Amino acid sequence: MDQLLENHQLPKNQEEIYRNHWRTIQESVKIWRFKDVYHFPLFGNEDVFTIVKGVINKYSHGIKMNVAFGFILRDRTSDEIKFFHPSNNSAMFSIPRQIMKPEDTKNLEEDLEKIDILEYVRTQRPSSNWTVEKVICVRLDIYKL
Repeated sequence: MDQLLENHQLPKNQEEIYRNHWRTIQESVKIWRFKDVYHFPLFGNEDVFTIVKGVINKYSHGIKMNVAFGFILRDRTSDEIKFFHPSNNSAMFSIPRQIMKPEDTKNLEEDLEKIDILEYVRTQRPSSNWTVEKVICVRLDIYKL
């Protein structure tokens, strides 16, 4: 964790969020029989589709996929900050996207390019009193077919 802070020079007010929620933010994968869950940190210069495509390429059979983001929220009144966890309850797609052939991957890429991630996460905040300060991680849920 300390190496991460050194490499990315996080704002002081966000360091506690990263420390307290590092288990969610850090790159990780959980493999189960029917579902896998990937987490990747985002520091501002990553292309989300490159991450998505890297995960898709690990599977030689059809999958379904959904994407969710973790982000830092700031209260407009108190200036308090908190972490919004990525979960299947805050996934981008109402139904996981099926990836069976290369055209499905291309369609997913086009759809992700159309979505303004910051605007999307704004729709996930608990109320308009909270503003999105920064998107800090992405979660990919993979359902094996």
